Amino acid sequence: MRRTALWAPLLAGALLLGGCGPAKPRTAPPLDYAGLLHLYDQAIDASRRELQRAPDDVALREGVALALLQKAMLSGRFTDYAAADRALDQAFAISDELHAPLLTRMAMELLLHRLPEAEADRERLQRRYRIKDTAGFASESAELDFQRGRYAEALAGFHRSLAIEEGPRALARLALLQARTGQYFEAAALIDRAEKQDHSDTPYLHAWLELQQGQLQLERGRWEQADEYFRHAQMLLPGWWLPRSRRAELLALQGRRDEAQAQYEALAGETGDPEFMDAVARLRREGPDPASAAPWIAHAAEAHHQRLELLPEAACAHAAEHELWFGAQPQQALELARRNAELRPNGESRILLAQALYKAGQAAAAQREIEAVLASAWNTAELHAIAAQIDAALGLRAEADREHALALELNLRAFRMYHLPQPAQPEALP
Repeated sequence: MRRTALWAPLLAGALLLGGCGPAKPRTAPPLDYAGLLHLYDQAIDASRRELQRAPDDVALREGVALALLQKAMLSGRFTDYAAADRALDQAFAISDELHAPLLTRMAMELLLHRLPEAEADRERLQRRYRIKDTAGFASESAELDFQRGRYAEALAGFHRSLAIEEGPRALARLALLQARTGQYFEAAALIDRAEKQDHSDTPYLHAWLELQQGQLQLERGRWEQADEYFRHAQMLLPGWWLPRSRRAELLALQGRRDEAQAQYEALAGETGDPEFMDAVARLRREGPDPASAAPWIAHAAEAHHQRLELLPEAACAHAAEHELWFGAQPQQALELARRNAELRPNGESRILLAQALYKAGQAAAAQREIEAVLASAWNTAELHAIAAQIDAALGLRAEADREHALALELNLRAFRMYHLPQPAQPEALP
């Protein structure tokens, strides 16, 4: 189940918008998820009331967008992200070039995987700034490079941002880069540093950083340690869907199918998230009544379609994965995966594309795609496990053995976590 890997960059980017968020809540910190959502709704209402007094104020319109984005970060709902995106468009509609909130829009575009637009706004910001390397701009630029697969440039950019001003934003982003390039101890140390700098008025950031520590443990196959972090995050912000989904993923990996299924069904009902529906479908399909997966697959397909209509770039990878595991036409998964890799050509997207190629019966093309990722700085257990399975399918025994060993070096449970979908029609090889 890849939900963790696919959502981490989105949430990390949203959570850590540097220096452009709305004012911190002044009331007492809420004790749970529902209370924090209510607090954010109050912030949205306050921002809108302020805007009514000066509807032509660009900064106030930007503030409304950021208040909406703050809620979207917590809820994870695409409708909330779309509302924030529309509000930011309204700010641009009344702004001139000098006052346009370009840095905020660049951050939004990175969140929603609109990288060409983010690149264009970066160029506009470079022309605008006399001193180009503010900490926020350096961090957003580095994140753009990371999503583009330019890892050396991203590394330099994050270090440049931290040299200007060290804060949780760039620390957590650098940690993600280190983790994706196999530097897990360095990544964990960076998240520790970010936690020490957390002076926020709500438990959200602390809980989110604990989840990232758990994710690092999960990617190393250290399930028990990961669960400790996920439990702590759940304790810090009770009721939040994200720690609960992580724990459901662990239950599924541990073979505790009934418990995992119950948790995923509850999460799907509460959130309407199609990825939770997909998780239920996979568990049901592997259980004693495979036919019971069908309605879950159908509901998930419709929800993915709605997301693609609303925010196509952000929804592309999730929809591709649904088609990869449940679609009747492998070409649909391949088209979505190609589009996703074109939009965001980093290692994660290209691994997904390799799987879609393999599913579509293009094993040799899948192997070429995975070799390109292996030639880059990307270095995860998932990469090596998928590469090993593709190589084995092609009869490349020495290559498969090498990748198998590299996967286990990073994660002894790699082959229990990362599965290659079987092709609808195997490629006819010589």
